[in-house]
Amino acid sequence: MLSTCVDNIKSATSSSRDLSGVEARLCATLTQLSATLEEGISDVDLFRHHSDDVLSALHGLETCAGSKATIDCRTRRCLEKCRKAVLKAALAAPSGLEAQQILTNLAKCNVAFLEKLLSGPYGPREKAETTVSILDSLFQLATLSSNTQVPEGYDEAFDLLSRGRIITDRVPDSSSEEKLARANYLRCLSGAFANIAGSLYKVERHGFAIRFLAQGCPLSEDATSLFTEVLTTDPDVVSDKDAVAWNAHRNQVYRRWELLGVCHAKSGSRMEACSAFVKGIVFFPYDDASQLKDPVKAMLPPTLETAIDRVTHLSVVELHLDPEETSLRKALEAVGVSRQFIAAVLKRQVATLTDRTRPLVIETCARILQDLLVLYDSNHHPVLRAQVLVLILEHE
Repeated sequence: MLSTCVDNIKSATSSSRDLSGVEARLCATLTQLSATLEEGISDVDLFRHHSDDVLSALHGLETCAGSKATIDCRTRRCLEKCRKAVLKAALAAPSGLEAQQILTNLAKCNVAFLEKLLSGPYGPREKAETTVSILDSLFQLATLSSNTQVPEGYDEAFDLLSRGRIITDRVPDSSSEEKLARANYLRCLSGAFANIAGSLYKVERHGFAIRFLAQGCPLSEDATSLFTEVLTTDPDVVSDKDAVAWNAHRNQVYRRWELLGVCHAKSGSRMEACSAFVKGIVFFPYDDASQLKDPVKAMLPPTLETAIDRVTHLSVVELHLDPEETSLRKALEAVGVSRQFIAAVLKRQVATLTDRTRPLVIETCARILQDLLVLYDSNHHPVLRAQVLVLILEHE
């Protein structure tokens, strides 16, 4: 038994030495490659050789360490520095050249290696840093793939961002800090989908843009919902930097839904376009609209007025939807929009429907006005209720 214990100790010591040697080799190859990239790729053959050395060292570390081993801080720093250098060079390299292909392959192998590290016995800080590195690489690789302007490149970009969704789904969210981190990951991921969609829209690739927005828009909702939960239950964990980022995000969400609606409309899918336009109105940042602070003299921002006019016309004149579906009251109430904001939106809907010769227009106006009346009871809002009753008499 004593002999067996001694053998095990010797084996563990030998394995530890082997791992240290492999990590040292990996650090050396990563440092060499980083230096080459900083100087610029002048010799493709030499660069390919350095790249192969890094890939070989990564494979050697995986083989030696296994799935449950850790890498030291020095190796992590070298890996991160090289990762950033590779992505920077890949984005700057001319498309289609061998150097860019080598760089892209390096970046993808780096992501695969980092994904394996996530399953290792690391603490929350190391796992958070690894997650950020993976997502950053996937976002930049997706941008690189979408720049090729060929369908295969768009498919690859979509697959890369979908891997990002898998990574974020694995992030724990037990504590407020973890929930905030996951919300931030989702916010960035939704932005990556939306950025590529915006580029596709500019080159009139509406069908491909829809595919990205159909993922990015709901992710924006999920991110906002999770952040709102953290802000409500534990506001102290939200930093000033987080608050600035989330304010910017809130001003982007409704624009993404509008862009999805425009893409659907240009593709001939009017019902899907209408649904997306409604979402754009629902997620408009009403709390930031100073024009709406006065419930009596509420003025809508021009962008919101245009959106309401468009969705109301589409619902009634083109799609012939039931009056209940056209009214935006329930959709706005479902996300907690305040009474005066909903009232201003409904009044705009009524004002948009000017052709009172059509039966459906008359029915829709009557329904929206009844929804408006529901918002005001005679005890708390007698003046506003009286105004609505006058509108009802005018439309009878």
